Amino acid sequence: MYGYQNNLYTYHQQLSKDRLLGGQTELDLLETIKNTFGMDIKKTTGMFAKYDFYDDFTRIELKTMRNPILKYHKTIIGQNKIDYLLKRSRSKNCYILYKYPEGLYKIKIDKDNSYKLEQNMTGGRKDRGINEIKRGGYCYINIKYLEKI
Repeated sequence: MYGYQNNLYTYHQQLSKDRLLGGQTELDLLETIKNTFGMDIKKTTGMFAKYDFYDDFTRIELKTMRNPILKYHKTIIGQNKIDYLLKRSRSKNCYILYKYPEGLYKIKIDKDNSYKLEQNMTGGRKDRGINEIKRGGYCYINIKYLEKI
């Protein structure tokens, strides 16, 4: 039992660090994102927003990655984010941005690009001390489809 509680403590510590890093990265990249996608782009408020940046025509989700881009040949995002962006892509331009140590990368999420998405995949992460599995699964994206900004 102690081992599980210790892992849970480690998980919450790392999750807090990850959220702080993600929030800081959002602030650090706001001007770059505005310069790339339009000066009307705003940052969402609230920890549980469905995306991180928006304007009248655009929705953007930003993922901050600690690992080098070439460490894995695929990157990951929760299927819930993909489902939400694909629904919005009929009327908005939707993107996922990945901030790797080597730079900022993007992929447009829409029906025409859906072949680039390995959806509803089983998997997860273990780097926070416990196995993380999301209801609804994950989506994997081959890094060859990411375009450097």
